[in-house]
Amino acid sequence: RNLFEIVILTLLFNFIASITILNKTVTSPILVILGGWRPPWGINLSVDALGAFLVFIISFVSLMVYLYITYRGLTPQPYEKFNMLYLLVTMGATGMVMTGDIFNMFVFLEITSIASYGLAGIKRDGRGSEGAFKYLVLGSVSSSFVLIGIMFIYGSVGSLNIAHIAQNIDKINPYTLSVAFVMFLLGFGVEAEMFPLNSWVPDTYTGSAHFVTALFSGMVSKAGIYALIRIFYIMFGLSHFSWILITLAVLTLFMAEFSAFTQSDIKRLLAYSSLGQVGMILIGFGIGSYLGYVSGLFQMFNHAISKVLLFLIIGYIGAMIGNRKTKDIEGLGKIMPWSAFIFSIAAFSIMGLPPFAGFWGKFYLIFALIQAKPVYMIVAIAVLLITLVEAYYYLRIVNKMYFVSRKKENVHAKDPGWKTLSVMLILVIVIILVGVYPKFILTYIKPAANALLNRGDYINFVLKGGL
Repeated sequence: RNLFEIVILTLLFNFIASITILNKTVTSPILVILGGWRPPWGINLSVDALGAFLVFIISFVSLMVYLYITYRGLTPQPYEKFNMLYLLVTMGATGMVMTGDIFNMFVFLEITSIASYGLAGIKRDGRGSEGAFKYLVLGSVSSSFVLIGIMFIYGSVGSLNIAHIAQNIDKINPYTLSVAFVMFLLGFGVEAEMFPLNSWVPDTYTGSAHFVTALFSGMVSKAGIYALIRIFYIMFGLSHFSWILITLAVLTLFMAEFSAFTQSDIKRLLAYSSLGQVGMILIGFGIGSYLGYVSGLFQMFNHAISKVLLFLIIGYIGAMIGNRKTKDIEGLGKIMPWSAFIFSIAAFSIMGLPPFAGFWGKFYLIFALIQAKPVYMIVAIAVLLITLVEAYYYLRIVNKMYFVSRKKENVHAKDPGWKTLSVMLILVIVIILVGVYPKFILTYIKPAANALLNRGDYINFVLKGGL
């Protein structure tokens, strides 16, 4: 009981602090100097509107998922170790988006990854262990790539501060820079779940406990995407090479959505669908424009809320009916109306239907693609076509829930208790509120997009004018 209260209070404190930081960084960034050594010599935490927005997402998701675990009476054993790993993965992801030091970003990446390996295998069954092992192998390789990239950068600049490296990036030998760029792309691409580095995701997501999968999808992947775009645009300043990102993003989108289309296990379907959403997020960032960044951040927020909700509710449904196959959820709308309603709202938001939050992310994405280069019209058409594939497999599930009679009754199947239901309904309210009134979140997304766009401002506020 005492341990539960400590964890809840810690997560709640983080969430309240993230709101305070978010409101502060809308007007001015925050720089925290550690040990009294000013950048670039010392370690610093540099939080602009972009980092603060990600901290808010991470803290909100971690709080909601832990409340769900508690209210459902799920006590993963060993309970003390589970709580330790849970707090470590939250701390690691938060540190990745707050640090201004590239080596500390690597350290926080390692903390996040090692804790994630433990959480992925917490069930101690065959599928969970297999998924955790695959994640471990690829995660270890990705960490090595990041470390090699840091080695090349440090050997050339003699600094680990992101802003200082960005200020001196033109002094690095182009061949060395290219090798470092590839190393970071491969390293952070695994955590960002980008094709072809995301082969671990379906097995890890499917084999893990559903609340762990929700945590990975809503939080860990967001930290990986943040690291990728922070290094890509701020440190390297490679806006003219954004076609690399958009190409990999389109491949991620197509691979994931067509794979999801063929799945009969709904949790595995959601895992592939999650990869498809990552592809759309990265397309937004790959455009390299202000509106593209807005679309990427909006989709990131919607994905964090909606996909967490989908994994939580399908995990609950699976526990109630003893299966997660699409053929076994027929008629659930009658015997579990709240569960079917929650799944439907989250699915509609992921599909991008109005008046839900997901609509605005896709609307801004299409608009950004049309405004960008003429060749991106092809990408816009591809996104619209792949959205039809996405809509088909989600609507097929909703149709089975509401419009197909159940062939066999399950007397034990019932909706969650009011505490568990209240956690999921909070996420439903957020989805609808942001969909009806997008300005609520755009107030924070627009400064975050500007922070990514104005590379010079980040360098200046960290270095205070440089050396």
